Amino acid sequence: MLSYKIKNTTIKRIIIKLSVLILISFSVIAISFSITACNSSYQDIADEFRDTHAAILSITVATVTIEDRTALNAAFSDYRELIADVRVLLIEERTLLGNLAARINELEVAVFITTHAHILSRTVTTLILADSTAVNAALIELESLEASVRAMLIDERILLDSLLVRLIALERASPETAATLFRETHKDVLALTIEYVEIADRSRIEMVLTIFNNQPDEAQELLAKEKALLDSLINRITRLEFENVPIRRELHSLVLSTYFLPNTEAEILDIETGITYRVRRVTGGFATLADVETLTREDTDRLRESNGGNWNALSARAIIVTIILDEVTGRRVRLAASIAPWEHKGCITGDTPFGQHAPNRTGYAGPGINLNNPATDNGMQGVVDIFFWNSHVPGAPPIQRHQDQVLIAASFTG
Repeated sequence: MLSYKIKNTTIKRIIIKLSVLILISFSVIAISFSITACNSSYQDIADEFRDTHAAILSITVATVTIEDRTALNAAFSDYRELIADVRVLLIEERTLLGNLAARINELEVAVFITTHAHILSRTVTTLILADSTAVNAALIELESLEASVRAMLIDERILLDSLLVRLIALERASPETAATLFRETHKDVLALTIEYVEIADRSRIEMVLTIFNNQPDEAQELLAKEKALLDSLINRITRLEFENVPIRRELHSLVLSTYFLPNTEAEILDIETGITYRVRRVTGGFATLADVETLTREDTDRLRESNGGNWNALSARAIIVTIILDEVTGRRVRLAASIAPWEHKGCITGDTPFGQHAPNRTGYAGPGINLNNPATDNGMQGVVDIFFWNSHVPGAPPIQRHQDQVLIAASFTG
């Protein structure tokens, strides 16, 4: 009887263990099914993400543009909403999106710098009041950029902020303060002298002159001495530039058919005074000498100044004519010549169009083609004549006084 009870108890224990094992097995199977189901669900979500953002995910770093920023931001927004288990399935996509974002940032930085290159080239010493609009436009655009892009433009932001502060100071300055600021800011350039100035100084002197021209009229009056110095430095540099190219004495036929064609501009150096000005050869003049007009009223004033402030038909002045042959390389030719500072051949009544026959012309020129171009607005009534070697009025021999001045110009070494 006892033996039967023991056996019965053993059997019950075995049955219980088997039941436990069966339950564990079912649980494991159920968990496995659950994990598989979850993994399948995560994969579906990841696939849905890929489908939704297929357009941006098909782009490469080489083909992405700034216009893709919106699609990229939408993809990032959706990605951040995903749980970690789904993100694990999108590692490659996340890497691509990061690379695209970095490239778009670089493109936006490049566009900003290119768009605002002019104002970003300014410093507090070269800034002028007219730059106010450009400074504000750059700051407004900078604020509209993504934070990640602004972080890449921190140096530009510091510069623009400093320019804004400088502009505020300039706008509030009295004429006396403006003149003092000008002198202090540009003291290095204002310390130059005609004895020691170099050709390389031209660009910064011209910049200071530009800044001077943007000063209030009252401040300019207080800076008359500084303006005179800057003008003298530019004149000296012009002479130095002339000295670097040999002077050529060429026959008028070669000059007027090869170098000094109609509508060609030239810079004139008056040898005796060192005064320079610019002229343009007009159409409709003689073929044996150059009929020229000055480019501006200031050029006309300087032309007359070189001749003592007057027009004089009998005057002959030795000059160097410099013509730029290639704007890119700066290649130029310097020609020995003589100028007659006498305005003529302009319609006296002013009612005859340029290039048309006028009954009476300035400078006692009589009837003929009107060479006064009102569109130039240079304060002249007609043209002046430039003579090269063997130049002459048609039907007459070369004028000796001009030939003598051409020889003087050809020997010029200063």
